This record gives sequence, structure tokens and C-alpha cells, in this order.
Amino acid sequence: MLTWSDVEGIAEQIPGLEYVPGPPRSWNAPHKTAAWERPLSKKDLAALGDRVPRGAVLAIHTADVTEKLAWIETAPATCFDSPHFAGYPAVLVNLDTSDAQVVFELLSLASELPAKSR
Repeated sequence: MLTWSDVEGIAEQIPGLEYVPGPPRSWNAPHKTAAWERPLSKKDLAALGDRVPRGAVLAIHTADVTEKLAWIETAPATCFDSPHFAGYPAVLVNLDTSDAQVVFELLSLASELPAKSR
């Protein structure tokens, strides 16, 4: 289980990521947003039903939808999608079930994406 303070600490280890206090809080790499706090909307909650995460949710940009789907398949208890994000290159991360390594890897990859992939 990770807290927002944990995410801040993880992000501090990644060169070029800058914390932007919220709401919603976000982490920016040069010329782009790499990750952001993503409260689930009523539509998200209804669509996810029993799969709604109990914890806070962090959205992290991925290189493309294929990479996002690979993360969801690799870490299904942590990484997920919602209809709002379908077809969009960002994975949703349940901080309640995540661990520091998954968040570090995702943030590292997001920090290296070119600004044009946004």
C-alpha cells in the first residue's frame, strides 16, 4: 500500500520529474505531465462496479495503448483501465495494491516520453 507521500518520494528519485501540488497533484517532466492524481468519477465507479479500487488512484502516461495493456496484464491487481481512459495511453494505478517498484518503473518510463506523445 502506497500513500501520496510514498509516490512523492519515489518521484524524487527520478531525474527530471517535478512535483506540482494539487488538487489534483501531478508530476511533470520537461514540457509534459507524466502522472497525476485521478479521482474516479461517478461514471468510472459505475462502470468498474465490483472492480473499483479502494485506494487512491494515480494515472501515469505510457508510450502507447499497447504498453498500457501490457502493464494491466502484468500487474492486474495494481494497474487497471476505465472506459474514460479506453484508447488513451495512460494506465491507472491503485495505490492500495501497488508497490514502490511498479510505480518507480511506470514513472521512469513516463518521464522519458517525448512531449509529442501527449
